[in-house]
Amino acid sequence: MEERIRLAPVAAYNTQLEADLVAARLGAAGIRAFVKSDGLGGTFPGMPMATGGFQVMVAEADQEKGRAIVAEMGGQAVDRSSGTLEGPGWRVTRWLVPLAIVAIVLLGLARNPF
Repeated sequence: MEERIRLAPVAAYNTQLEADLVAARLGAAGIRAFVKSDGLGGTFPGMPMATGGFQVMVAEADQEKGRAIVAEMGGQAVDRSSGTLEGPGWRVTRWLVPLAIVAIVLLGLARNPF
């Protein structure tokens, strides 16, 4: 029977490049890592900001070692219980993109209602 590996986030970033660099650093340390984001296939490039950023994921067994490496690099910590970034600044940024999308749609409807 196939064993399932449980994944856990070790860091989250605002850009794909930052997350890819951290995933590569973890790979160099022997920890398999990948970047998780939801940009809807490139349709909404700003969407990952609203859905948790670009998260660097590792196996649960490697989470502590991965968090230590991220901390050495000066990365952002991820809250273990919720999988979200710690700190009030991220909570504001997290809702900024959807709010901007709604504002753009409403302004577009106000200019040309149909």
